[in-house]
Amino acid sequence: MLISVPDALTINHSDKYIMSIRLQPDGLSFSAYIPFVPGSFFIRRAEFNHALSYGEAFKEFFYAHDFLTWSYRKVYIVVDFPQYTMVPGRVFDEKQQEEFLSFHFSRPESRCLHDEVSEEDMRLVYGIDNDTYEFCARSFIAPTFVHSLSLLIPFWKKQSMASATANMYAVVSSGRITVCCYRQDKLVFANTLSVGNVQDMLYYLLSIWRATGMDQHTDQLFLYGDGEEGQAKSELLEALAPYLRQAEAGGIPSDIYLLGDEIAHTPIDLIALSLCES
Repeated sequence: MLISVPDALTINHSDKYIMSIRLQPDGLSFSAYIPFVPGSFFIRRAEFNHALSYGEAFKEFFYAHDFLTWSYRKVYIVVDFPQYTMVPGRVFDEKQQEEFLSFHFSRPESRCLHDEVSEEDMRLVYGIDNDTYEFCARSFIAPTFVHSLSLLIPFWKKQSMASATANMYAVVSSGRITVCCYRQDKLVFANTLSVGNVQDMLYYLLSIWRATGMDQHTDQLFLYGDGEEGQAKSELLEALAPYLRQAEAGGIPSDIYLLGDEIAHTPIDLIALSLCES
């Protein structure tokens, strides 16, 4: 699948842009913007050929798009795969990170990475296909790999610290939902669950709500989802209404819209990343 980029992005000006490639199970998204330049943000999405391995499909996409070979100010590879675990900083040992991942997953990915999440004094250990990792590492200039949840945790922690209630944050994705719960500045739950439909999402969210002792009248749920997931988000909010009084679509800081209209349809982890660079 071929995608195009705005005329403003050229090989002569690409070094002004921060570029992000978001890897997800069914494909990827490509986004870029110039910091502090209004209207410069854009995002494009591509689904992969499922007849190929993820690594093969990524290489095919890369070679079909010359703009991926250009030089950028920064390059981020955002990994949005569900295979991850969280390890307290006091017990983390990089030499054992593969063991942490294999303890939770019977077939861990061939490459194990980790992010330091200093806000929670922990490491987020996650898996990625080694072929994809190696190709990205040698094809881009000094790319920074980061997991989606490592971007969301500090973003939501900052929001929860300003709230007097307990908060649940959930992101609807294709075939899964990621959930984090906070009591002010304390993270009490985080997981990504495989789901088939809105009723499954409803069941899991209400089960987590009860298990974490959240109040259906006063505590809050913020739901995120964009693109095709936007419809599922709307249906889920409607289904939640009889059970939770404070359930609504998750918001973002208003000044982030200065980057461009397309930010409104951008995954929340990429928005959190752009806030870090602002």
